[in-house]
Amino acid sequence: MSRGLKLAAAACVVWLGLAAEARACGCVMSYGMYQPCGAYWSADVVFKGTVAEVGPLTPVPGSDGKVFTGAGQVTRFRVDEAFRGVAGDVVETSSEGTSCDYHFKPGEQYFVYGSRSARDGKIYVSSCSATKTQERATADLAFARGAVRGEPTPSLIGLVTREVREAASSYRSQRPLDGIEITIESGGKSAARARTDAEGAFRVFGLSPGVYAVRARTPRELRHLKVYGPETAQVRVLEGRCSAAAFVVTSLSTVSGRVVDATGAPTKTKVNLVPLDESGAEVRPAEGTTEVYTDEGGRYLFEWVAPGRYRVAVNPHSQPGRSDPPYRRVYLPGVFDPARSAVINVSDGGQHEAEDFRLPAPLTTGTVEGVVVTPDGKPVPHALLTLEFTEREWIETERADEHGRFRLKLLEGYKYLVAAEVRSEVGGKWTGRHSEPAEVMAGEAGEPVRLVITRPGFYAPLYVQRKRKEQK
Repeated sequence: MSRGLKLAAAACVVWLGLAAEARACGCVMSYGMYQPCGAYWSADVVFKGTVAEVGPLTPVPGSDGKVFTGAGQVTRFRVDEAFRGVAGDVVETSSEGTSCDYHFKPGEQYFVYGSRSARDGKIYVSSCSATKTQERATADLAFARGAVRGEPTPSLIGLVTREVREAASSYRSQRPLDGIEITIESGGKSAARARTDAEGAFRVFGLSPGVYAVRARTPRELRHLKVYGPETAQVRVLEGRCSAAAFVVTSLSTVSGRVVDATGAPTKTKVNLVPLDESGAEVRPAEGTTEVYTDEGGRYLFEWVAPGRYRVAVNPHSQPGRSDPPYRRVYLPGVFDPARSAVINVSDGGQHEAEDFRLPAPLTTGTVEGVVVTPDGKPVPHALLTLEFTEREWIETERADEHGRFRLKLLEGYKYLVAAEVRSEVGGKWTGRHSEPAEVMAGEAGEPVRLVITRPGFYAPLYVQRKRKEQK
């Protein structure tokens, strides 16, 4: 699809390893801002150019040339074709030293949308703008040339797509909806109508400036789940500018239900949706773990669910960590054996309501105490502790106190491995020493755990060591 939906939020952070004084930035790209007519009239500077030179990074004072900032770095363009805000054959753009800067390459051709700063008069180009390499700018170039010739700009553009996902093992994507009727109203009266083309796009010319209610009359069976915003969009049209509205509908399904505790009271907890293959074996979702939290009434809702077979579970990975609910692995309707669990068959466009999920009694917490020492028995203050789970590939970390002592809160009924490590920097290089791991279990009586720092190197959990051996 050549005109895909561009609804994305980008959180831009400072470059790692650069100066702390570099500023962070944020930006939001909507469909209209990314389209040529929206990007063209929103930019202060528009041109097609070839990068002649990219200036060097600037060393930060006092860093002895080891730390650099991108703030103020200059990219010099040879202008191949000018459209807005350009005077002369050369344009220089500046960087702000954040990951929102567009990183140009010398010798490459670009179609550039820049902003002129009111603060210093310099031109800045964001990676969140519609700036792109020349081979991807065919539509941008065509619109810009038309605007220079005085061709009319659409008052309103838009896109209607359908969110699809073939199975849990595949990713979601958008497909254009062709032939969808678009109604545009002002003050409750019809102002214009349009239909989407084969790419799901529509254009409307000649609207007077004002606020319009824009609606895409999509098939009713695709409207039960709104993905991005309401069915009707309120759009402000400006004179000579291009406004936009984008609509996404879906036939992906929902799975909902209620979680209660052993007494039948609604429970707030984290719930997972686990996809299955035809044999009933669990499969890994393409988009990662699917989890939601129940509300005050114990209600949960999984959205955008692809057709297939699923189980609802709490702690599907077993042995819960600190951020997991304090329960054994349990499946809907409240059983420990997956073979006895409820299997939900999800069809396209369905809204599946599951039976109540009754949780067992929560696990109890116990403690394990110990001390980290050197081979001669001296305590190691603030040693790093690695707590490795024995029933899943997972670790959590703690710190010993200033006397090398520690007290770990663990869930009873599970075994853990605990190891200690100390790190030091010598000549700009970090080294480590660690203890052998000790097996511990909350609630067991006995002497405090004694971890002795004897082995060179950084500690690697046992499951990591096993994987390294398998890869050799």
